[in-house]
Amino acid sequence: MQKKIAVSYVLLSLYSIHSYAQSSVTLFGALDAGVRFLNHSSAKGGEQINMSSNGYHNNNRIDFAGTEDLGGGLYTHFLLETGFNLGTGALDNTTSQLFQRQAYVGIGGAYGYVDVGRQWTVAHDVLYYYDPFSLTYTPFLPLSAFSDGTRVSNDIKYTGLFNGLSVVADNAIAGTPGDFAQGASRSLGLRYSTGPFSVGGAYGYRNLLAIGTTYTADNYYLAGTSYAIGPVKVFVGYSDEDQKGASTFQAVKSQNIWGGISYDINYQLRLQIANYRTNINNPNTGGYGKNMSAAGLTYSLSKRTDLYGEVDYTTFRGVGITALNPTGQANQTGFTVGMVQKF
Repeated sequence: MQKKIAVSYVLLSLYSIHSYAQSSVTLFGALDAGVRFLNHSSAKGGEQINMSSNGYHNNNRIDFAGTEDLGGGLYTHFLLETGFNLGTGALDNTTSQLFQRQAYVGIGGAYGYVDVGRQWTVAHDVLYYYDPFSLTYTPFLPLSAFSDGTRVSNDIKYTGLFNGLSVVADNAIAGTPGDFAQGASRSLGLRYSTGPFSVGGAYGYRNLLAIGTTYTADNYYLAGTSYAIGPVKVFVGYSDEDQKGASTFQAVKSQNIWGGISYDINYQLRLQIANYRTNINNPNTGGYGKNMSAAGLTYSLSKRTDLYGEVDYTTFRGVGITALNPTGQANQTGFTVGMVQKF
């Protein structure tokens, strides 16, 4: 009897060791220390030098990621991501959300995976592949802010990859009593890649709280393509967001058109050049927008540490200039330098 118990204990111990061996938890993140110069930074002109402690090239963040192999081709995973201010150590948001950036858990297998929680929007997932700057420099380059909300809470998202075709679909639950639609959102994204060519797009619908208890529709469309010619990749894209008006809530239509290149000069040095044109139409203020051109260099000191520098020039137009540039200036020039350490 004692022998059987001993054998059972050994087998149980081996099973426990085997189970733990199939699981992993990883800590990783990024620390970005950058400085930015900007002219025409006030209504009277003037210049500004600023250090964005939330990061310029990359956002300062800490991630906890875990996976577990369930066997039979099934697995589970999770991600908790928090952003912080490198200068003060405070959270990078004003709502004191600990994991404001991402927080989800999911299960996957041969036909893709499903994640539940706070996540990037489907548009953001697709847009990453068609932005010449790969959604870096988010404090001032425009595309991340025009990615159908950037992040979405209470989201159920499916991601699958089938012979070069990537499919992403989600539905965010608002939890409004008596009405499943109010405050909810849903999206679909497709991306197809073969050899040097890639093309993709996304559609998103959100039911937004406009004013009081009144909700309004917001429709988002995205299309992009890229083509690699040796070390050079060419990008072109278009996005359109149409937010309907409701009661005293103003309707707004936003469009972005962009193009650019990335050039891997060698294994350490990358050049990125892009032009972004933003058009916004508001019935009350008329049409306005901006045109932004940017060029950046990233130099890899190692697999984990990069030096970066960029220059950008922006012109503002239309009667609604102050909506995009509170200083009211017609143009601005910026320079940014910094270092990113990833761990």
